[in-house]
Amino acid sequence: MDNKEMNEAIGKRIKQERKKKNVTQKELGNLIGVKHNTISSYESGTNAPEQNAIFKIAKALDIQIDDLFPDID
Repeated sequence: MDNKEMNEAIGKRIKQERKKKNVTQKELGNLIGVKHNTISSYESGTNAPEQNAIFKIAKALDIQIDDLFPDID
């Protein structure tokens, strides 16, 4: 899995978890201190969240950090 695929997989997981909690991109952005378009870029795989953002997203969505990463076989 290359970086682009990893970014897209993480973005997809962020979106899935955010929607499960009925949180908008704007609300998640406010919770972690970034703009909604930053959340959008994470979810689309355009940009990868930095390590501290991953921790904040997991905490804001009340999930484990591992939940944001794809299963690697």
